[in-house]
Amino acid sequence: MCRVLKQELNRRFSNIESNELLAQCVLLDPRFKRKGFTSEKFQPAKVAVEKKIAGFNIPADKDGIVEETTNNNRKPEKRGEYFIDLWKDFRENVEPENAYAAAISEVDAYLKDKYLAPQEDPLKYWAVNKLRFPRLYKLVERRLCIPATSVPCERIFSKTGNCLTDKRSRLGHKKLSEIIFLNVNW
Repeated sequence: MCRVLKQELNRRFSNIESNELLAQCVLLDPRFKRKGFTSEKFQPAKVAVEKKIAGFNIPADKDGIVEETTNNNRKPEKRGEYFIDLWKDFRENVEPENAYAAAISEVDAYLKDKYLAPQEDPLKYWAVNKLRFPRLYKLVERRLCIPATSVPCERIFSKTGNCLTDKRSRLGHKKLSEIIFLNVNW
């Protein structure tokens, strides 16, 4: 039984690191970064993330003014109602002009940052560091929102099956959709 189980696990999960979407999710999780890969699979995942975020257009803040906090949760210096963006000088003077070079430097800076403890929330990390890594943050918004299970979808299908019975067979799709929406969000 153990041999068969091991064979099936290898058959189903041996090539999981090659899945680009999963590789990006692991790399963007500050608890794993490099640790989530075997040595030969890390570099292609890193290059894929760099190429992906190089295409993102990050608008410069007007006059460097934002209403966010810095990465150490201390509020920056106040002027009027707005906070000064501490990263304005970095973006204007140090950040490369080439979008791909900027993406590479952002990914490298992220990878050099300390790992998050396993019990900490990666979404809180990204909320705090979204000004430091704006391109990566845009990708995080797209990648780390993927639900880990399909249980909520299966519950909706079950509720739909309970609502649409032989006695309610003339129920239209719009009305059924409204009933399910109300039932799920009750």
